[in-house]
Amino acid sequence: MVLCVRNIDSIERSILKGSNSRSGEIYRPGSFYDCMMINEEQERELRKVCKPFYASANKRIKPMTLQTKKNLCVLGIIIGTVNFFIYLSIADRLGGSAVNGRSENEHYFLASGGHETQVSRATFTFSRIHTYSVWITHPLAIASGVILFSLTRRNESERHSTP
Repeated sequence: MVLCVRNIDSIERSILKGSNSRSGEIYRPGSFYDCMMINEEQERELRKVCKPFYASANKRIKPMTLQTKKNLCVLGIIIGTVNFFIYLSIADRLGGSAVNGRSENEHYFLASGGHETQVSRATFTFSRIHTYSVWITHPLAIASGVILFSLTRRNESERHSTP
């Protein structure tokens, strides 16, 4: 890695000396980097193969549009709702869920309403993971609905207050 410094003034030596002492403060054994002064022509050539770090750092990220925010909220609602209904359907077909069930001596049981159903370890694991996913996607759907309602309400109030 190389720190390239380009300076137009005649203080190049003091800058180079200062940067070397700074890099010495963060030097770690096994790290290989150097510092060099470059002129305008060298800088042009260097820019052909790599951008200066500050060119990428200064790019501004465009804020999300209101419609994009609403679309993300709708997606969150759909994901949470669909996952919840799939969960209910699977738990009903399998005879319960692993979170309500138990495992003993390599035997796995799903449970629902006091009734237990013995299943394979893979089914038990799937049921447990799917239950945990509902614990994430259900609040996501609720939060998405609240945010969507808030965005819609704010948008309507701005439309009515604009002359």
